[in-house]
Formats: sequence, structure tokens, C-alpha cells
Amino acid sequence: MPTNQLGAQETVLQRAFNLVATVVGMCGLRLDRGAFQIGATSLGIALSFFLSLTLITNPEGALVYVVAVWCIYYAGHIIFFKGGLHHLMHARLGRDRAWTVYEAVLGVVYFNQGWCQAIFLQHYADSLDMPISNLLIFLCGAIIFLISTLTKVWATLLVGMDVYYYRDMFLDEAGKGG
Repeated sequence: MPTNQLGAQETVLQRAFNLVATVVGMCGLRLDRGAFQIGATSLGIALSFFLSLTLITNPEGALVYVVAVWCIYYAGHIIFFKGGLHHLMHARLGRDRAWTVYEAVLGVVYFNQGWCQAIFLQHYADSLDMPISNLLIFLCGAIIFLISTLTKVWATLLVGMDVYYYRDMFLDEAGKGG
């Protein structure tokens, strides 16, 4: 019987759930959390999904959405951690509640990272004017997507979802083995 990271034995069903929970968690929804957090994250994801489909009606809007999501993710993390905003959350909400709120918000951001690419491709799919067959472009993209997704899932399974969601940085445990 296979073992998990902690050396405990797992059934095939447990391993399958772990894989599904990891993939869904990488998309923004942590299935291994409480009902409140799952509900709050799901609501944020549903709202993002609805608003993006309603408000983004042209290629320019899609480009603004992509740039906004990337800025929120990359610049937001720099400002959030370098500015010590996570410490303010710890003080105001307590470490556990602050982590739950941060993780739910980050889940919505993760969803938007993936979804903005789909919206962008929807609006710019015909803009790649190259003397290469569309089938070849699709196959190359599919191969790159498959390899990168498998690599990302494998790495996340190795380190765990808490590291994927920056728990060690949020709780100031980075570099301490936590």
C-alpha cells in the first residue's frame, strides 16, 4: 500500500481524493478546509466568473483584466508581505483567522489567474497570424500545457498545499522548516 508524505499508508481512494483536492486547490478552492472558507471562496470565484463574463465584452477589456490580475497577484504579494500587512491581519484577526481570510482571498486570485488567460484567449484567438497551421499551433500549445500542468501538480504534491498558498510566509515561518 502506498504511503503519504508523513509515511502513513493511504488507500487508492485517499490518493485519488488527494490528487483531486490538490488540482482543485491549485485552481483556487481548498477542499480540505471548513465549510465557511469553502463557501466564501466559492462565492468569490462565482462572483469573479459572473462579472468577467458580464463586463468583458471586447479584446481591450480582456487585456485590462489580464493586466489587473497579474498586478494584483505579483505586485499585491510584494506590497502585502514587504509592507507587513500580514502582521496587521495577525494583530487584528489572530493568526488562525487571518490565515483563513488570506487563504480564501488568495484562492479567488488563483482562480482569476487561470480564468483571465481563458478570457484573453477567447478574445485574441484569431490574432495570431502566422504561416503555420492552426492544428500545429494547437498541438504545440496542448503539449506545453500538459507538461507544465503535470510539473506544477507534481511539485505541489511534493511540497503540499500550504506551501503553495504561502502559509510559511504568511505566518512568518519561512526558513524555519514550518
